[in-house]
Amino acid sequence: MIDLHLHLDGSLTPEDIVTLADIDGVELPTRDLKELKKYLTFGGEERTLTHYLTYFDLPISVMQSKETVSKAVELLVTRLARQGMLYAEIRFAPLLHTKKGLTIEEVTESAIEGLKRGIGEGKFASQLILCCMRKVGTFEQNIETVECVKKYLGKGVCAVDLAGDEVDFKYEDYKEIFDKVKSYGLPCTIHAGERGGVDEIETAIKLGAERIGHGVHIVDSDELIDKIERLGIGVEMCPTSNFQTGAIGDMKDYPIRKYIEKGIHVSVNTDSTVVSDTSIMKEFDFLKRECGLTIEDKVKCFLNAVRISFAPDVFKDVLRARIIAGLARISEN
Repeated sequence: MIDLHLHLDGSLTPEDIVTLADIDGVELPTRDLKELKKYLTFGGEERTLTHYLTYFDLPISVMQSKETVSKAVELLVTRLARQGMLYAEIRFAPLLHTKKGLTIEEVTESAIEGLKRGIGEGKFASQLILCCMRKVGTFEQNIETVECVKKYLGKGVCAVDLAGDEVDFKYEDYKEIFDKVKSYGLPCTIHAGERGGVDEIETAIKLGAERIGHGVHIVDSDELIDKIERLGIGVEMCPTSNFQTGAIGDMKDYPIRKYIEKGIHVSVNTDSTVVSDTSIMKEFDFLKRECGLTIEDKVKCFLNAVRISFAPDVFKDVLRARIIAGLARISEN
């Protein structure tokens, strides 16, 4: 199992939050785990991206020191390994963790340390994607984030992302940042086509995105579908999250099967395991139930995930072999 679109701050359990709060003495709204979960998991009362993102506030508030950032990554990675995951790319925005004086580089180094401790000696592997942000933080912080991706690429970090509200997402506003990304030759994924439409996805492509995060609204343009397929751009779909944020109104209209049929390299991901109360297997079960996803579709999505991952080629071969072996065992049973 592979997850390429997994947000750190949306994937911390109530137990994790208490552990992190205790490290820095952060006061919580409650220490009752059942009650605390209400602050962390989508409740269904308002299907908008704006509301969905409010569930990230508490996790971010308890990750404002080197110790807590490192511990948060360690806890998540350890949990993913125990769940039998093969590979995950965990993303977060370092600039959101500088409210108490940390630099973006200190945040990044702390996350890498947690990654190393969490992975241990098991078969699971993971890397970090550092997010630049739209309309949050400063231009300088986004540039510093890019510089950190360059410095730590292949040392725990695998790519740069651009996240945040897509409304009024203009090429000119981010050209200088992504010119630097291109000049450094950094792998790049960009959130687009979740709240925004065709224009925002076109902007992401123009900026140099190798993968599109969400991409629900690619389906709104046949020309865009053809372009995404022709350019070999990967699409990281997050079904449960896409429904919860209102990116898709009715799951019967979810375009994943059309993308597969058109030859787009689409993968299935969780987005935020705790906010969306999900896992990779839950996502595939959801798609089977709501969209008629077949076993053949599932296999294609798994292999697509390997193909579009930012893992080294030699490790992609290992992942592909493990997936094929796992599918063979399932067939035998």
